[in-house]
Amino acid sequence: MTDLDAGAPLTEAQEGLWYAQRLQPDNPIFNTGQYLDLGGTLDVEALAGAVERASEEAESLSLRFVDGAQGPRQRLDAALRPRLRFIDLSNVDDPEQAALTAIRHDMATPVDPMQGPMARQTLYRLSATRHFWAQQVHHFAIDGYGMVLLTGRVAALYSQFAGKEEAGEKAAGRPLGSLAGLLADDERYRHSAEREEHGRWWRQRLAGMEEVVGMAPGRAISAHGFHRFADPLPAATRRQLLTLAKDAGLNWPDVLTALVAAYCRRFSGTDEIVIGVPHMGRLAAAAARVPAMVMNVLPLRLAPDEEAPLADYLRLVAAETAEARRHGRYRSEQLRRDLGLIGGNRRLYGPLVNVQPYDRPPRMAGLEVSLHVTGTGPVEDIDFTFRGDAVHGLSIEVDANPNLYSEAETMAHGRRLTEFLGHALQAARLADVPTATAAEAD
Repeated sequence: MTDLDAGAPLTEAQEGLWYAQRLQPDNPIFNTGQYLDLGGTLDVEALAGAVERASEEAESLSLRFVDGAQGPRQRLDAALRPRLRFIDLSNVDDPEQAALTAIRHDMATPVDPMQGPMARQTLYRLSATRHFWAQQVHHFAIDGYGMVLLTGRVAALYSQFAGKEEAGEKAAGRPLGSLAGLLADDERYRHSAEREEHGRWWRQRLAGMEEVVGMAPGRAISAHGFHRFADPLPAATRRQLLTLAKDAGLNWPDVLTALVAAYCRRFSGTDEIVIGVPHMGRLAAAAARVPAMVMNVLPLRLAPDEEAPLADYLRLVAAETAEARRHGRYRSEQLRRDLGLIGGNRRLYGPLVNVQPYDRPPRMAGLEVSLHVTGTGPVEDIDFTFRGDAVHGLSIEVDANPNLYSEAETMAHGRRLTEFLGHALQAARLADVPTATAAEAD
């Protein structure tokens, strides 16, 4: 097993972020964050205890990074372990606005990985029956699914502690997994025949690929922030999505990904589109319950046939996605190097399409909980994210690089895509979906 106390190499996933961060040390976009709006009578002591226990289990939150003769390395530093800060705003004129201002300030403050801390946990008291629990973690230490694991573990422990039950796995679920095990598995994969085979598959799959373009001209380099459109997906659209997926014998996230890809291809006007699809990379047992940076982005190369039956196109995309996932541990950063896509504006993929059916508010005993994501890391071009459950509620978020898209253009993409999905889910062929032009959405 890897000795984190003595120092360990970065994982492949961390290495790409490391060099991007060193090029932009003052860029806060590497912060990921969210806050949970907690309604009801909160047991502050129980939440503090739950955060303490979960932070001890989630070792990545206590990482310190060094850069020396051996290159960048990481080790555990218990002094950096986050504990719950409590800030009482109940006596200010506008507690909610004061809390949101503080959360935005923290998210806009860059973190030096060689200084830390990598994570903050803050509880804002707005009133006796309303609190904001804010989490902020540097992307080196966690990805989107890791944040779900961490939040779910804290919520389960809170429900146990608030109920005054005896501590135990049965009451609060299994502890989080070992970071050392994940690092050892990453090192094994680096030197495996499996990685070599994955690399060959990707190079063959992308051979002859035309220059990738986005949905707006310009260089896809993350700014210090992003524009955001966010709205619930209409209930009728959710129902139609489930019906179409069932009729096609597919999972609804794959159907949604395929439809968004068709929208991107149609808007860009190219013969094919290469979208980025996040891949959790947690099939290996070593990573299954470890809050850490594991996620990869897979380039999905598609050329929709506008005259084909919609169901045929959906099945094709689902099959392509499944095959990409089978080779999904091969890092996109390495694939860029393999294909010579270094420097300038040469891209591996354009828009990113991220469907997260697992990202829902956790259950916490006696509380009403709503989730608000404040940042997910770098936004190079434009990200289309769907969070929640197609049965009970699904939101659409559009995060766009402000160097490439204006705020108005970002809002227009959100409205246009929502309309496109509604039409597509009623159509028999892609050709039957009306084209929403930029002018129509303004």
